[in-house]
Amino acid sequence: MSRAFFALLIVSNFFCFSPLLGDESNNGTVSVIVQDGNGIPIPDATVAAFRWTGKMELIGEEQQTGSDGMTTIATLPTGTTLYVSVMADGLAPTEQHVEIGIGEHKEIKFTLKPPVESWLQVLDPDGHPVQNAEFQRIDFVDSDGRQVVLTESTVASMGYSLQTSDANGRLVLPPIPEGAKTTIWLAHPDWRLAKIEGWTARPGLLQGITLEHGVRVTMNLVPRGLDPKDLDGLRVDVRMFPQDGGSGSEHSVLRTMTINDGKLFFTASPLKYSFLGATAEGYFVTPTLSTGLQVEEPALDLKENKSLTHSFVVRPAHKAKGRIVDGSSKPLAKVYVRSLISNLSENGVLGDDPSQKWVHGDNAETDENGNFEVDVAEGLTGIQTIHDGYFQSPRNYEFQARSGAETILSDIQITPLPTIHGRVIAASGQPVTGAVTRIRSTGVGVHYSADLTDSAGRFELPVTEVLASRDGEGQQTNVFIVAFDPESGHSGRAAVDLTDAASVSDVQVTLQPNHPDWILNPLSDQPFGIRSESETAARRKLNAERIVKYPSGRTGQPVPDLSKGSWLNTDAKSLSDFRGQFVLLDFWFVGCGPCHADLPNVKATYDAFRDRGFTVVSVHTSSQSPEAVAAYAKEHNMDFPIVVDNSDGTLLKAYAELGVFSFPCYLLVDPDGKILINDIIADPDQTILRLHKTEAVFHALRSWKK
Repeated sequence: MSRAFFALLIVSNFFCFSPLLGDESNNGTVSVIVQDGNGIPIPDATVAAFRWTGKMELIGEEQQTGSDGMTTIATLPTGTTLYVSVMADGLAPTEQHVEIGIGEHKEIKFTLKPPVESWLQVLDPDGHPVQNAEFQRIDFVDSDGRQVVLTESTVASMGYSLQTSDANGRLVLPPIPEGAKTTIWLAHPDWRLAKIEGWTARPGLLQGITLEHGVRVTMNLVPRGLDPKDLDGLRVDVRMFPQDGGSGSEHSVLRTMTINDGKLFFTASPLKYSFLGATAEGYFVTPTLSTGLQVEEPALDLKENKSLTHSFVVRPAHKAKGRIVDGSSKPLAKVYVRSLISNLSENGVLGDDPSQKWVHGDNAETDENGNFEVDVAEGLTGIQTIHDGYFQSPRNYEFQARSGAETILSDIQITPLPTIHGRVIAASGQPVTGAVTRIRSTGVGVHYSADLTDSAGRFELPVTEVLASRDGEGQQTNVFIVAFDPESGHSGRAAVDLTDAASVSDVQVTLQPNHPDWILNPLSDQPFGIRSESETAARRKLNAERIVKYPSGRTGQPVPDLSKGSWLNTDAKSLSDFRGQFVLLDFWFVGCGPCHADLPNVKATYDAFRDRGFTVVSVHTSSQSPEAVAAYAKEHNMDFPIVVDNSDGTLLKAYAELGVFSFPCYLLVDPDGKILINDIIADPDQTILRLHKTEAVFHALRSWKK
């Protein structure tokens, strides 16, 4: 099985998971309608569904549309993101990602149009043609207003490949419909990545592109348990992300390269990077280099224009087999299993920080007998499971994998996760309606969603995961229910033991007239309940760097007005229409997994404070049409104001000056239209909106002084 590419930071506040497979006992279906630009059905179009497993993996078989332009794809897994692609002779192909609930049926309409024959002229700084330049990525908005992303993997699923520039520097574009708004990322081993955005697909020469000098990065591949000759010709996926910016940055490297003489090389921008890693089918490449708040990797700092040469160990993949069972040793089917590979360097030393101990290995799902099989590498290896309603303790099942040998594991037991039930009462004993409740923990990992109490003061909070302890030893099963009432301003907490059924069955939280500041650190009296000195110092350092880089993003600075976007769910036409209210700016896009995962907290914050001088304004990128965003918002019950960026990205370009470069991203704006909290600036004295936006808004409303 192919391996999904990402660094697995076991201790990460921002890790978001979507399993490879859903519940096939409650499959979803998708009906597809394919038509041309005049609305005429297209027969014999090829329709296929894929999932991402490190490459696009076909689900089931391809389907053909009938004379009515329709077909249905059945037995699709639920609870994960799928990609539906459509192709027809002589027309530009397209795709759409889709999420299907249990037993759900969806209908998608695709409009296909003829492609244009267009090309780019690639030149070096002296005006000479550049051969072998290639597309790293192409984004365009199709005829139905949906964003289509073309990479080496996605175009392969559509039946064609991306070209490289010829000796004259001519680089032919793949089939894109005429008039499509397009952005391209252009790569070449000897030149830094070039990003060109905002142009419209048309016949002929689109434009000339001049590549720029950069910093040479050389990866020496050191075989472990292999003949060095086995490496040459191996295709390797390389990813390198800048500290400020994600995969969509014009400085991010996402390329598939071929090992030659034991080396890979490419050219990066003279910046500080936060991540460098590689994967290869049938092999594991380590270490993954990463920089975080408390972990610095000096090799990733390319600001001084000094070339980077680093060695990476390549180990062949071997099989490990095991079984997942519950507490009564009953086998569990459809459990997501992933292998963790030791983040081994050339000298055999693992990273000092717990978050750098592992990299993600392989994925699998257990069969009806609870059995699984995953790829592992020689050395220290871990197995981790994710299954709805269960958790694994200890968090990782660790063992030593042997070179060239299949490993048979003992049964791995996982334990049911509870749902916490309780009620919130005032000091008088009366139930509190509309109080915000959420699970708070001093552990590290995903953060739990909020819930509002009903008319009887009752709440229900599902436990989605048991977080890792901050000391790196075990898991944090002792948590707190924190509650606060937007009406009275009172707050309180109650302790809960997740392993004790009685403790989670009828929790009572009594509210008290605490100081507004209490809600920002409700666990300050607990071990690891406040930021450590090292974390505070790291945030202070990052804060100082980003204030210099993004002076417009500092607290007290005015924010761009968003008056040129397309507004939904409101009569407002700009941010100035919300003067006198606090505004949570939520930057996102359809298809952003972490954005989707955090949506319940955005909605809970809006519902709790919408009538109390607060609103959410959700800012969507230019990657989808306003109509497509409106449809998504309706489907996901997003009834707060939304503004969609222009096709040329005007709004997001303005906010990039404030440090908005990744998604989701949040800013809290005060009633005067000035920044109160900006997550990107990382002020060590402020709440992180990504984690505790509801608490931050509660505090702002209770403590605001003009």
